[in-house]
Amino acid sequence: MWLSLIAMLLTVMMVNVGSAPAVKTTLYITPNRLPEHPGTLGHVGDEYYMSVNIEEVTDLYGVGFTIQFAPYGKTLTISDISEGDFLSQGGYQTAMAYKINVFAGTVKVGITRLYEVPGATGSGTVLTFKFTVSEAGSSPITLEDVKLVDSNLNLIDYVTSDSYFYGATANLIRCNMPGGLHVYVGQEATFNIKVKNDGDVPLYVKGRLEIERVEDGRRINLYAGQTYYGGYLGADPPMTELFCDGYYEYDDTWDHYGASPWLDEIDGDIINSTTAGAFSSMYTFADIEFPYLGIYDVVNNVDFYGYTRQSDTAGDIDPYAFTVSDGIEYGWMWTDSMGGTTSWAWTGLRYYKNVYNFPEYYGFPLTHDGVNNAEIGFEYYGSSGPVFEIDAVKMRVEFATIVPVEGDIVEVQPGEQVELPVITWVAVGDHIGKYNAQVVIEYSELYPEVGYHFTNTGEKVKTFFFWVEE
Repeated sequence: MWLSLIAMLLTVMMVNVGSAPAVKTTLYITPNRLPEHPGTLGHVGDEYYMSVNIEEVTDLYGVGFTIQFAPYGKTLTISDISEGDFLSQGGYQTAMAYKINVFAGTVKVGITRLYEVPGATGSGTVLTFKFTVSEAGSSPITLEDVKLVDSNLNLIDYVTSDSYFYGATANLIRCNMPGGLHVYVGQEATFNIKVKNDGDVPLYVKGRLEIERVEDGRRINLYAGQTYYGGYLGADPPMTELFCDGYYEYDDTWDHYGASPWLDEIDGDIINSTTAGAFSSMYTFADIEFPYLGIYDVVNNVDFYGYTRQSDTAGDIDPYAFTVSDGIEYGWMWTDSMGGTTSWAWTGLRYYKNVYNFPEYYGFPLTHDGVNNAEIGFEYYGSSGPVFEIDAVKMRVEFATIVPVEGDIVEVQPGEQVELPVITWVAVGDHIGKYNAQVVIEYSELYPEVGYHFTNTGEKVKTFFFWVEE
């Protein structure tokens, strides 16, 4: 019975089966502000002990509510949740359950007396908990979805009183487009963002434009200090595929069939091996002339793929990359697996697709030299006997349409107003349309320490429209 009741309290689905007399019952959070002293702000690492109290209640048998605070684990984290002594007054048994949702910034709580006993009467503490400040920002702390029931399972009328956490915040002063809201193909649009640190400690601030084309819903995010060079709006990045153009012997224990360089295209000129631990020749790739297509000059990602076939899929073809950039050698970087099937197919990123970008995870330099000096060799990874075959190999190079890849971070002192670095949009033909732009301010107390993150809150947002036209 009590399990059913507490489940109803937690999910806030209690149905009123009667009508309890109205009383002046208040469920409230104390303290009603954090930090308690007006004019002071909380900072990373501060801890605050709080409670949910009830005042002037009669015959309270069970209570369910949600504490709502800053979402996504930003600003505040909750812990040390314990039942207060109010519902257990008189020595009666109780049960409590709770569920924390860090993403939503909530904790759902249900507490009830057990068995057929009267409810608690008077005032006291229902719940205690602790908040730890995890980042900059402010946050309301509210009671939502409250249900109070008496020993006859009638709902009890109530009012609530909430709390608020005051932390260091940065605020958006304005965002404008000096050249006007109408941008023409071939022109550059600029966006200027101005912010203010309303806190009492230095804050590390970024400005972000979340842009959506009204006609088709394509989206793109731009940060202060970045330039968008056009094309591929919200779609796949520009890329090219480079095929093998040569090789040289390196501890070669793979066999070769057909004409050199073997792996330049799908043509039946293959290499294969049946020996565990065998390593192939080193294969080179065609170079790229930068900027690619006269536009793209920043490499954003590199991956390797092979056209492979295996008589036994229990083993792998493991490619290892080697390159030189700025005179520094980067050797023997595992680039995931080209382990394939018993039919010919392009394979690659067998294990880490959408988790890591290989081989950057192992330090492949995303530079002009890094791409143009790249070589690759193959290891037979499995038991001797099965046939591992490769007919072609390619290097997929993706380019950044937004540079630099990371936006600028600006240190802003307490009370200071700062113009963030300009955002630039180079308008091209496939940009034509109407755009909804939302400005978001991100800020942190912790940068440049390891593990820093930025926070943003609703009041730090502004929206406007602009147009790209012929």
